[in-house]
Amino acid sequence: GVACFMKTFPVKPRQKYSVSVYAKRQTSGWASITFQGKDDKNQLLIPLQTTKTNVGSEWKKIELSFTIPDTGDWKKCCFALITLCGENGTTWFDDFTMEEKD
Repeated sequence: GVACFMKTFPVKPRQKYSVSVYAKRQTSGWASITFQGKDDKNQLLIPLQTTKTNVGSEWKKIELSFTIPDTGDWKKCCFALITLCGENGTTWFDDFTMEEKD
């Protein structure tokens, strides 16, 4: 099956964030970064944002940038759940960063 790593970070509405990580695989396949918002009651907000790319045996940088909306349920967003996933098989991740952007 697919394996994932998950981590929660504090965030603010109207703020832009950029997430990046390097990935490589034992055999060719995809790796992804997914962002889901969470409110103060730990409820997941939709829609989620994701990027998926094909990765081989060499390190490849994957990036996802997003701005926390200030509308609807997203006004209540105070955490981001970041998930790193890889297709069946072995996937390695390194040098994860999450930054606030202007």
